Parts: sequence; C-alpha cells; structure tokens
Amino acid sequence: MARKRKTAKSEAPARRKKNATAISGKSPRRGRVENLRPFLPGTSGNPSGRPKTAALSQACRDKLADLVPDDPHGRTYAQCIADRLGELAIAGNLSAAQELADRAEGRARQTLAATVTPAPAHPYETESDQDVQARRDRILATLGYTLTPLPESELVSGSNGASNGDGATETL
Repeated sequence: MARKRKTAKSEAPARRKKNATAISGKSPRRGRVENLRPFLPGTSGNPSGRPKTAALSQACRDKLADLVPDDPHGRTYAQCIADRLGELAIAGNLSAAQELADRAEGRARQTLAATVTPAPAHPYETESDQDVQARRDRILATLGYTLTPLPESELVSGSNGASNGDGATETL
C-alpha cells in the first residue's frame, strides 16, 4: 500500500478567508471589554431617546401655523383649510363633513357586532353521579377489576377496595 505524499504549502490550493479584513479593509475588533459591559445603573443606552415628532410632521405644523399671504382676514393655512372644509360640508360633501367631525370631536369608536356562543358542554360535565359510577364500573369490568365494598375501618385508611378477582385488593 502506497503512502500519500505530503504536499508542500506552496502546492496546496489557496483558500480565501471571508472575514472583516477582506470585506471592509479594517481589522475586526475582538476582545474589547468596554463593548461587553452593561450600562451603569441609572444611565440609558439612548440618552436623547426617540424624537417626539418627525421632521416632516414638524414642517407641516409650521406651515399650517403660517399666515396666508394676501388673505384679507389674516388667517393661517389651518384656518383657511378648516373654512374650506366647512364650505364643502355645507354644500353637501359628506367626506368634508366627516373630516371636520373627526378633527373636531375625535374619531368615533368602531364597534363590531359579534355573537358569542358558549362552547357545548363536555358530556362528562352534564353526567349525573349514577352515570359516572356506571361508567367507572364498566371500565373496571373491562380491565378485569370489580369493586367490593369495604368495612368502615378500611375506608378511613384511604383504600378504595378495587379487586382484580383473585382476592388481592389494589388502591386505584
């Protein structure tokens, strides 16, 4: 049996490692303890927090607060829009009336009509005590057991007196 010849490293095919250096040109940061420490008690990881309003929302609010140029009444854009919605609503535009109502009083809650029917009762929940005892007796008979009444002294001890027919009593 011939032994395999070991190849020199120069003969081995070059394997290219895909790491952070190959991708970004920077060496990976490993073992930096400050990256593993949790925040100190009472300090937040995001001290400024999420901004309360987005830039577009703030710009819209600013524009609505500006005065309309050449308006004889000196109204803001928001006042002009509200006036126009009011005119459209009076003219019969239901969408304008709905928008005015939603803005002035808040949107109405949407209610869903649902009928809930209770789940049917399990057959065992509606059985009488006699039915339960009869079913128990059928199961025990199928398994080869019979119930024998016990004297009062043994009932106190906790045995229920199930017998498998050969005289031995087992606790179920």
